[in-house]
Amino acid sequence: MTIQPLPPTLNQTIDENRSGWRWAAKTKKEESDRVAIECRAQVLPRYPGQVWLEFHWFVSSFGTDPDNVSAAAKYILDGMVDAEVLTK
Repeated sequence: MTIQPLPPTLNQTIDENRSGWRWAAKTKKEESDRVAIECRAQVLPRYPGQVWLEFHWFVSSFGTDPDNVSAAAKYILDGMVDAEVLTK
């Protein structure tokens, strides 16, 4: 398993939204697609219905607010839905 860089934090997403909706939409698509591609490459099973997920964030700086990092879960979950690992 390789360690991937974290998706943008909440503060980074807010900054992008202030510069225009196109930048935020582009970033969301890129990050969700990156997760979907990784899920498809690993041929993960499908999980219908409810699942419990636990995120472990490894950050290089303790100055990063955990709430800002946890907002990146949105990109990961959306990517897993796009890859049909999680189904509605």
